Amino acid sequence: MVSQMMLMKGMIPAMVTSNKIQDAIDAYTLAGVSKEDIVVANTLSEINVAMEKEKYVVTNITEYATKGNLVDVVVDATGVPDVGARVAIDAIMNKKTYGNGKYRSRCNCRANIKQISKKMQE
Repeated sequence: MVSQMMLMKGMIPAMVTSNKIQDAIDAYTLAGVSKEDIVVANTLSEINVAMEKEKYVVTNITEYATKGNLVDVVVDATGVPDVGARVAIDAIMNKKTYGNGKYRSRCNCRANIKQISKKMQE
């Protein structure tokens, strides 16, 4: 996914969240990103600073994907419906979707819509 996004005009996969940090680093390096340009971040502050310096960010904290200051679009490619639903809810709650010109993109078409609807009603 990272390699494909690097080839798309206007798309920068600025952050990859994964429970396997090394896999995320490998995805960047296989896409041609030098290790010096990859930052492993553990806090939202570290993510924001790295992105401001135009570094590529890796984290294992899924919630941060929707909270970074410079994040415009969130692409969920987990293939796990419950995770996809949580990412969608977080994106909406953090205004990474309609209303302020930001949008959320989903690659997981099997998200649990009942879970999203229930959370939105709370």
